[in-house]
Amino acid sequence: MITSYLPLDFLSFLITFAFGVLFIVLTIDLFSKKRRIVRGRIINKEGKMINVLRDDNKVKKYKIVVPEVLELLSADQRVEISSTSLGNIPCVIQHIE
Repeated sequence: MITSYLPLDFLSFLITFAFGVLFIVLTIDLFSKKRRIVRGRIINKEGKMINVLRDDNKVKKYKIVVPEVLELLSADQRVEISSTSLGNIPCVIQHIE
């Protein structure tokens, strides 16, 4: 008896291909020069998340995964956050005095 696993093999190929394409796109986005710049004030910190009140009075959440950077941030600080254009991954966080 010969059984065929063609549908399962094809499905695993599609999933692997999709994750590969996503990884390549996010890597290119991370190293590209096109950035989104948001200026605002930090409202509070919740674990690894910071809530930023933008200058247009909208609240945006950012996840900060580097503990050293998270320790330097505090509430009521004015910041400028530069993030990638496609993945919205924060790259540069600057204090505005």
